Amino acid sequence: CACVFLLVCVCVCVCLPWGGMTVDVFNFEEGAAVWVSDPAVVWAAGKVVSSDADQLKILLQGSDDDADDLEQELVVPRKFPTEKARRQEGKKLLRRDPDFHGPGTLRFDDLTEVPELHEAAVLEALDGRFANGLIYTLTGPVLLAVNPFRTLHGLYSPERLKSFCSDEHPLRPHIFSLANQAFQGILRHGESQTVLVSGESGSGKTETTKFVMQFLALAGADAVTSEIGRPLSRVERQVLRSNPVLEAFGNAKTLRNDNSSRFGKYIELQFGREDASWSKRLVGARIRTYLLEKVRVVDQLSGERSFHIFYQVLGAQAQADCAGGSCPMSPQGSGSCSGSPVSDTVEDAHHRNVAILQEDLQPFEGLTAASFKYLRSTCPVTLQRGNDSEDFEETLASMRTVGFTGGEVRDVLRALAAVLYLGNIEFSPPKGNSEGSQLAMTSNNDSLGSVGELSSRDAATALCDFLGINLNVLEGALCFRTMQAPGERVIRMGNTLQQASDSRDALARHLYHALFNHIVEKTNESIGFKDDATFCGVLDIFGFEFFETNSFEQLCINFTNELLQQFFNLFIFENETALYRSEGISWDAQEFPDNGVIVELLQGTPNGIFPMLDEECFVIGGSASSWQTKLVRTHDKHPNFGIVRTNKDNFIVKHFAGQVTYTATGFLDKNRDRLSGDIVRCLSDSTWPFMQDLFGAEEQSRLSPRSSPRTPRTSSGIVPGASPVHSPPRRSMTASLTSVINTEPQMSPLASTGRFGPTFSLDMTALSTSASSKVRRAQRATVSVEFRQQLQALMSQIKTTTPHFVRCIKPNKLNVPFADPAADVPVPLFDRPSVSEQLAYQGVLEAVRVARAGYPVRYLHSDFLADFRALVKNPELSVTLRDARRQFLESADEDLEMPSFDCAPAVKLLLTSEEVSSLVGSEGIGARWTFGKHRVFLKQEPFAALKAQQSALRNSAVLTLQACQRALQARRTAMRRRAAVVRLQACVRGIKARRFVERLKKEAAVEVILSVLHTFAARKQLFQARRATIKIQAQVRRRSCQKTYKKSLMAVRRLQAFFRETKRRRRLLRLPQLVLLIQKWWRGFADRRKARQRKLAKLRLNRALRILLKARAKRQERLRWREETLQAYQKWYRHGPGVQGIFPTRDSQFQEYLALEKEEECMKGKVDRLQDQVQQLRDKVRRVKEGGILFHLGLA
Repeated sequence: CACVFLLVCVCVCVCLPWGGMTVDVFNFEEGAAVWVSDPAVVWAAGKVVSSDADQLKILLQGSDDDADDLEQELVVPRKFPTEKARRQEGKKLLRRDPDFHGPGTLRFDDLTEVPELHEAAVLEALDGRFANGLIYTLTGPVLLAVNPFRTLHGLYSPERLKSFCSDEHPLRPHIFSLANQAFQGILRHGESQTVLVSGESGSGKTETTKFVMQFLALAGADAVTSEIGRPLSRVERQVLRSNPVLEAFGNAKTLRNDNSSRFGKYIELQFGREDASWSKRLVGARIRTYLLEKVRVVDQLSGERSFHIFYQVLGAQAQADCAGGSCPMSPQGSGSCSGSPVSDTVEDAHHRNVAILQEDLQPFEGLTAASFKYLRSTCPVTLQRGNDSEDFEETLASMRTVGFTGGEVRDVLRALAAVLYLGNIEFSPPKGNSEGSQLAMTSNNDSLGSVGELSSRDAATALCDFLGINLNVLEGALCFRTMQAPGERVIRMGNTLQQASDSRDALARHLYHALFNHIVEKTNESIGFKDDATFCGVLDIFGFEFFETNSFEQLCINFTNELLQQFFNLFIFENETALYRSEGISWDAQEFPDNGVIVELLQGTPNGIFPMLDEECFVIGGSASSWQTKLVRTHDKHPNFGIVRTNKDNFIVKHFAGQVTYTATGFLDKNRDRLSGDIVRCLSDSTWPFMQDLFGAEEQSRLSPRSSPRTPRTSSGIVPGASPVHSPPRRSMTASLTSVINTEPQMSPLASTGRFGPTFSLDMTALSTSASSKVRRAQRATVSVEFRQQLQALMSQIKTTTPHFVRCIKPNKLNVPFADPAADVPVPLFDRPSVSEQLAYQGVLEAVRVARAGYPVRYLHSDFLADFRALVKNPELSVTLRDARRQFLESADEDLEMPSFDCAPAVKLLLTSEEVSSLVGSEGIGARWTFGKHRVFLKQEPFAALKAQQSALRNSAVLTLQACQRALQARRTAMRRRAAVVRLQACVRGIKARRFVERLKKEAAVEVILSVLHTFAARKQLFQARRATIKIQAQVRRRSCQKTYKKSLMAVRRLQAFFRETKRRRRLLRLPQLVLLIQKWWRGFADRRKARQRKLAKLRLNRALRILLKARAKRQERLRWREETLQAYQKWYRHGPGVQGIFPTRDSQFQEYLALEKEEECMKGKVDRLQDQVQQLRDKVRRVKEGGILFHLGLA
C-alpha cells in the first residue's frame, strides 16, 4: 500500500506543476483571427497580436465604417487554475475565418458549407445577410427566417412562387423552396410530410404558415405553374380562407406583437388525385389546435388586449349604430393569401350578398369595450394598423367560406355575448352570512358610467336569456357547490365571494374554449378529411419561453420544446449519419449530444416532475410547497435540476436552451383546472340547442356507468375534490393546451378539452353508488396527463412523416424595420443579443453542436487543397499539388455545375505527406480526421494544429517578403540619393554661371541707366520751359476771348428783347379777332341754350294752362252739380219726403256734399300752387331776357 501511495504521489507531482493544475483553453497563435465574447454585440471580431504562455493580446476590430474609432486592445488570460475560474472570467474565444465577415457572409446560402461553424459564425451570417435584404438562411435542412417587419418587393409574388414549383432544384433559402420540397416528397415518393414552424411572438410564424399553405394549395392546383391554371376547388378555397376566422378567435395583441397567435396549431393538408389526373391536389384538411391561452378572456396584462373577435364584434356594432340601420356587414373580404390567383365563384358571390342583420348584433347594441369588465382595462390599447369593423367583415367571409350558415354565425355571436356578459356579474354576501355569496342586485363597480352601463342584475338576466337557463339555477350553480364524502350523503355548500368569482371566470374561460373548439371542428367537418390520403402537416407552435416568473404553463411549453428538440436532434443525427454514409466514412455516435435526460426528468415514471405533480394533486392535504420539497429530495443530485437557496418555493430545470427558474406556487391548482359539476348540469339543461350540443354530451358521459372505467372527455377540465382556480393577474398563459380536435360529430367541442386539454368532471353518480376505488382511480386525470398524452400522439404522428424545420427569428424587440427610417440609406435593425437568445432557445445552436459533434471542421477537397498545400516542403509534391489546383480551377471556369477534375488523389497525397501527417496523425479507428468522397472531416485539435502551422508558415513567408521588400527599398533609396547628388552638383554649377552672367548684365545695365538719366534731366528742363510758355500764351488769349464774349452776349440780349417785343405786339394785334371769335361762339351757344329754355318754358306754360283749364272746367261742373243738387234739395224740402227719386236719404246726401266740399278745397290748393309755378316761370324768362350772358355764367 505504501508503494502504491508513493507511486501515485510521484505521478501527481510529475503531472501537476508547482502552481497547481491549470486549464489552458485559449490555444491561438499570433495573428489568428478570433471571435471574442462581448455583452453588447455577443461576439466581436478580433485578431491575436501577441501570444505567450500566460496571456493573449487581442485587437478588437470595429465595423467597416468606424474601425479606426472602435479598435481597442484586450488582454485575455490564457491559463486558469480551475475550470470554475475560467467560467468566472467570462471571456470566450472562437476561431474566426477572416473572409467570413461582413459581405463575405453572402457566399454561403447554407451555413453547413462553412468550414468552421459555431455560434459566432451563425450570428454573423444572419446579421450580414439580413443587412443585405436576405431574410432566409439554411443550416442544413433547417430554414432560418428573420422577420423583416416590412414588405420585400417580389419576394412572394406569383412569379417567384412559380419559379419554385419544380423538382429540379435543390433546397434553397426560401420558404417556397422548403414547401416545394415537402410537396415533391408527396408527389414523387408518396410520403407524408410535416413542416414545423416555431419562434417567439412577433417572429412571423403565422405569416410563414400562411405562405406554406398558399404554396401547397396553389402548386397542387396548377394555379401558377401552367399557362391556364385549373380553378381552385372548394377545399383549396376553404383552406386558403380559413386563416381569418382562426386568427380572429385565437389571436390577440400582446406587448410583443399586434397579431400574436395565442394557440398552436397542426394543420394536415391532404393530397390526392381527382378526375383521374396524374397530379395531386388538396382533397382534404384537418386542423388540430394546442396551447389556447383562454385565461386571456378574463385577464390581460397592461398594454395587451383580449382576443380580436370581441373588438371586431363591438366595432361592427359601433359602425352599425353610426349608420342607424342594419349592419352593413357583407362578407366582401376574400380571406385569400396575398398574391394568390383565387377567382370568384357563384358561391363567393352568394356569400357577398348575404348580410348580418341588426338583430344578430342586438346583444352588443349601445355597448363598448368599456361596458364589459373583461375588456375594460384594454380600452386605451389600440392596434397600429387595421380596422376592427373591416376585420369583422373578413372574419364573416371566412366563416361562410368554411361552411358556417347564418344561424350558426348567429349562435357564435350569441355565445360571445354570453362570455362578455359573464364578466359583469357581481356577487355580494347574503344577510347574516359573510361566508356565502349571491348575485348582486346592482354593480359594485363605481367606474361604470351612465352611458353603456351594464349592471350585474341586467347582465345576469341577459346572460340567462342567451344561455337558455333560469336565473335562479345559474345563481345556485355559481354560488353553491355540491360535495360528497365517501359513504356519506350529498351535501350542498355555499361559495365565498372569491370562490363564486372564480367559478364565474372558469365558466367564461371554458365557454370560450368550447366555442373555439366548435369553430375548429366545424371547419374540419366542412373541409373534410380522408383517413387514407397522403398529407403535409404544418405545425405552428410556441418556442422556448422563460419570464421573470415562470409557472405551470411555461413548464408545459418548454417540455413540448424539449420533445421537439429531441426529435430535432434525432433528425439532425440521421442527416449527419446520411452525410457520413454518403461520404463513405464511419463515425462514433457516442459523441452525439442528447437531451433525453431532461425529458426523463420531466416525464419519467414515477419520479418525473409531471408524475410527481399528478400524484400530489390527489394526496389529501397536498400543496405546492410539499411537492417542491419532494422534488428537491428526489432530484437534488440530478445534473439538470437545481434549487434556489434564497427561495424555497422555486426550483430550476436546466433545459437544452438554458436553465429556467420555476415558481412552484399555483402548480397544483393549474394542474387541477376544472369546471364545477353544478355548472355543467346547469348548462346541459339549457333550452338553447347550441348550448345543449356543447354540454349535453359531457353530462351524458358523467351519468353513464360505462364512462367510469375509461377517461371520459369533458369540457370542464376538473378533477374531484378541488376548487375553481382564480387566474393570476400576470400573463400566465394558462394557456389551454387545447386538445386535438376530434371531428366526430357526436363529441361536443367542450367535451374534448380542458384548460390544457381533455380532463375529467366530477361524476356524482359514481360517488353515490359506492364504486370501487379502482374505478375512481381510473377517473383521476389532470391537465398534465392529458397534455402529455396529446403531445405523445402528436409526436407519434410527426415521426411517421418526413420533417422540414423552419425557425422564425425576431430581429429586434421594437418590431421596427430600421434603426433610423429617416436616414438616406436606412440600415435594418438587428439586435444581436436578442437574436442570439432566440437561436439558443429554438435549438439552432444545439443543432449546430449536433451537426458538428463528430467532426466539427469540414472542408471540400478543393478548399482543403487550396488552404493547406503550402505546408508541403517537398518540391516535387508541391509541383504536383500546384498542378492539381490549376487543373481544378480550369475545369471550374468552364461554367459546369460540378468541376470535372477530381482533387481527391491530390488531397490524399497532401494528407499523407510528412509535414501534414505529423500534425493530424494517420487515418483509422480513433483518428482525428477522416477522408470522404467529397470532403475532409477534421476534429478541432488537428484543425487548430493545421491552422497554427499555416499561420507559422505565413509568418515566415511574410518575414521573407518583408526582407526582400526592405532590400529593394534600400537599393531604390541609394539610387535616388546618387541621382540627387548629381542633380545637386549641376544645380550649384548652374548657379555660379548664372551669377557671373548676372554681374555682366548689371554692368551693362548701369551704362544704359546713366544715359537714360541724362536724357531724362534734359527732357525735364525742356518740358518745364514749354509748360511756362503755354501758360503765358493761354493768359493772353483768355483776355481777348473774354472781351469778344462780352460783346457777343450784349448783342444776343438786345436781339432777345427785340424778338420778345415783336412777339408781344403780334399777340395784341390778334387778340380782338380772337375775342370776337370767342364772343361769336359763346353767343351762339347762349342763344341756343336760351331757345331751348324758352321752348321748355313754353311747354311748361302750356301744360299749366291745360291743367288750369281742366280744373276750371271741372270746377264749373261741380258748381253746376252743386246748383242742381241745391235745387233738388229745395224741391224736396218744399214738397216733403213724399217726392220719390230725388234723394235716397238725407244723411248720405249730406255726407256726399261734405266730401265734395273737401275735394273743392284741395283743388283750390292745387290751382294756387300751379299759379305760383307759372309766375316763377315768367319771372325766370324775364331775368333771362334781361341778364344775357352774365345770367348764364351765374354772375347776374
